[in-house]
Amino acid sequence: MLTGPGSGRRRRAESFVTAQLRRAERLEEPVPAERTTPTTPSGVDCLGHVRVPLTVAHRPWATLHRGPTGETYWTLRLWSTDRAVPTRVTTDELRAYARINRLRSLADAIDELLARAGGVDADRR
Repeated sequence: MLTGPGSGRRRRAESFVTAQLRRAERLEEPVPAERTTPTTPSGVDCLGHVRVPLTVAHRPWATLHRGPTGETYWTLRLWSTDRAVPTRVTTDELRAYARINRLRSLADAIDELLARAGGVDADRR
């Protein structure tokens, strides 16, 4: 048991923190996760994924696709105000981002994925 000056404050602080933790355990996520269907149109093949470190907390996947006519392109989910929006980007844009930000591992991952996908280079938008 705590005794001495300030012991009541410690107990109140501990009980406040404990109450907050218990309350947090009971609360559900404020916004339920959206149920989504695959956004890839039929006839489009996914060739692979590469992690793109945009910020410390946001590292979306860049996905390489091959369309029904054989064209290749990347999609990347970028934040727009309050939600992530699938965005088409080119290989050149991804490589430029990697080069400008000195992300050698990203550039290597892009090249490795393109080589595994049959040496294709993603078309421009």
